[in-house]
Amino acid sequence: MIFRLFKYLTALLLCSLLSSSAFALKVGVSMPSTHLARWSYDGRYLKEYLEQANHKVDVRYANDSDIAHQINDIRNLIESGCEVLVVAPVDGVNLIAVLEEAKAKDIPVIAYDRLIMGTDAIKAYVTFDNYKIGQLQANYIEKKLALSFIGSNSANIEIFEGDISDRCVDYYYRGSMDVLKPYFDEKKLFCLSNQTKLDDVTIVNWSSDLAYERMKMLIKTNNYGPASTNTKLDAVLAANDSVANGVIKALLEAGYDKSRMPVITGQDCDLDSLFYIKTGLQSMSVFVDVRLLAKNTVRIVNSFAETETINDYDRLSYFNGVTNIPALVSEPEIVTKKKIKSVLFDSGYYSKEDNAKLKKRIKESRK
Repeated sequence: MIFRLFKYLTALLLCSLLSSSAFALKVGVSMPSTHLARWSYDGRYLKEYLEQANHKVDVRYANDSDIAHQINDIRNLIESGCEVLVVAPVDGVNLIAVLEEAKAKDIPVIAYDRLIMGTDAIKAYVTFDNYKIGQLQANYIEKKLALSFIGSNSANIEIFEGDISDRCVDYYYRGSMDVLKPYFDEKKLFCLSNQTKLDDVTIVNWSSDLAYERMKMLIKTNNYGPASTNTKLDAVLAANDSVANGVIKALLEAGYDKSRMPVITGQDCDLDSLFYIKTGLQSMSVFVDVRLLAKNTVRIVNSFAETETINDYDRLSYFNGVTNIPALVSEPEIVTKKKIKSVLFDSGYYSKEDNAKLKKRIKESRK
């Protein structure tokens, strides 16, 4: 009797293992770079969550946003036998040919964070509400400058967006300008550089160095500065933290300090920017919790393995020039000084060691 029970339990366990492995897929992940700190976290959480779901994972990073490198990475992932591709593109338009190779082998492609244009090889998209990110940044400026109040003083602003090849940038820009444009029209808000069109305010590769150089030029040509003889700069809309870091560096060199710094926005909640927020140099950052993207990616991969059904796709909002891409969309949130601990450390997004390093850096900055 005991022997028969043992055989039954052994067979049951074997069937369970075989069933689990039968639905495990090999997933190739192509990230655009390690230049922005957040991509390291995207890759880390994708690997962790996909492996927890019993999938095999191969993560590759393009060299400093090099499109040729990414194309080679994707081709290698295809040739290595990957059954699903997850691609955060260096840019949204130059991957059509290599993704056609994936399509020819019936390998579904998930566009990650940034929409990939011009191909029907994309079967799903995971992203944040990027229009809302722009709105959150602009609404924060609107509130801090009291622009909506009758009789409020006029204010000066400069705008810094990201790389024009990143399809999210168009959403950020439209979201922010839909909030700010009425104040430009009412002469409550001024941009002394007259650089408000998207093509005039983008920063290649989201480069801190290029943002720094542009901010230095704007300071010089518009006489921005903290002294009474200078022109007051009230706000800088920076689309992400890397760009904000370059802006802050230029402002510090021009004599600004935390008591006179303009309102400065950001996105990603990078550790460097948390330091700036904690020390009063940056006002806020929009937190895009990449764990949410990773979890949604796992859901989609599971649906390809036929272990999960997805009923909450947005099937209408993301047209890539060829077809509407089914999307799972996550919500961003504003992080200010008061919310850093609860949102980023208590939640486990950053580690205790990261928190200790941040505290040490803050303490050393005060010496």
